[in-house]
Amino acid sequence: LHRRRVLREARQLRLQWTAFDKALAQPAIREGLEKKYQATDTMSLKQAMLMQELQTRPFLSAWISRYTSGAKPETLLGTLTQLSRRPPVTTATP
Repeated sequence: LHRRRVLREARQLRLQWTAFDKALAQPAIREGLEKKYQATDTMSLKQAMLMQELQTRPFLSAWISRYTSGAKPETLLGTLTQLSRRPPVTTATP
């Protein structure tokens, strides 16, 4: 049950990565996000946005902290990609 939930939440969060491109393509939205995250390059903005979205999913965030190397902006997309394919098998719950 927990593995399915991690799989579902990781896939949902991973899909937002491409949605961020649409938001960043709009100059007014991008300007606001650049101020909010104090970054101007697209990759840094998307990473910051993804980290913020992860914080809205406490179960997935706890799972990543416990069963992976942790949630870092630079590696979060890769971690989500791995989890969306197959989360690690565990006997304990986060």
